[in-house]
Amino acid sequence: MPKKEETAAPKLNNNLKSYQPVEGPTNWQLSFGLWWVQRRALLRRVLIGVMAVVSLPLLAYGLYGLGYYFYQGILADRQLAYNLVTATGITHDFIVRRGPQNLTIGPVNILSSAGSSYDLASLAYNPNNNWYASFDYSFIIGGNKTAAQPEFILPQEKKYLTAFLHTGVRTATTVVSLTDIRWQRLAVKESEDIGQTIKERTDISVSDIKLDNSGAERGLPINSLYFRARNNSPYNYWEADFYLVAQAGGNVIGINKYRLEKFYSGETRTVNIQWPAYLGGAQITVSPSINIFDPDNYIAFELGPGQEK
Repeated sequence: MPKKEETAAPKLNNNLKSYQPVEGPTNWQLSFGLWWVQRRALLRRVLIGVMAVVSLPLLAYGLYGLGYYFYQGILADRQLAYNLVTATGITHDFIVRRGPQNLTIGPVNILSSAGSSYDLASLAYNPNNNWYASFDYSFIIGGNKTAAQPEFILPQEKKYLTAFLHTGVRTATTVVSLTDIRWQRLAVKESEDIGQTIKERTDISVSDIKLDNSGAERGLPINSLYFRARNNSPYNYWEADFYLVAQAGGNVIGINKYRLEKFYSGETRTVNIQWPAYLGGAQITVSPSINIFDPDNYIAFELGPGQEK
């Protein structure tokens, strides 16, 4: 009887790498699932440990804050509530102390001028360090009032308020009237010094002051005043005023005012004016005054076609 051939049963291959899916999970997904099942308990313990490490300091800090509040915070809250109830409001005196001090206006000088006319001058002073003022002023002579004129004054600046060639009765009760005073607090960077800023931008030197009063010696109230002005500042200005004060024996005997227009940085200008007054033996002081806080007073630098600075 012929011997039957035995057919060997196929062996089961458990190697996932040899698994060739037709449909269903990939080899990578099966490997990750096996890894997760084998280590799930360990990962849970690790997560619990991490949460405990993070939570314990937070819990300790919260308990410390709660304890500190009961120990100190309640008392501090009571004190704060008491201060709010008993605190005084912002008073008028407080506002006045924080605001600018009033301008100081000196007595009015009545000075002879051409013919029967006379000039008026009063020295104004701004005592504030960081307040700039612009205003209108006029002179009240008896019951009459001169036309109002606009003016400005820088911090710590002294300048004359003037009215020229006035006619009418002279009176010793002439006073200055200020109206529409507009204060501006100067805000600069902490690294800047307001005084240094003003000094730099008003750096106008005056030299070669000469007064020719030969006309007065011939009985004519005509003087020729000559001086040079140089703009040492790094800025160009549309307008720069110069106050011309004549003094004799410490007293003001004459005053005038001259304005230069388009005064450029580094420029030197020669001024020669006729001054109708008797100024024999007078000492002349020329003081520049520039409104450096008016942005419209600056002339932009031309750097080339289509460029300005």
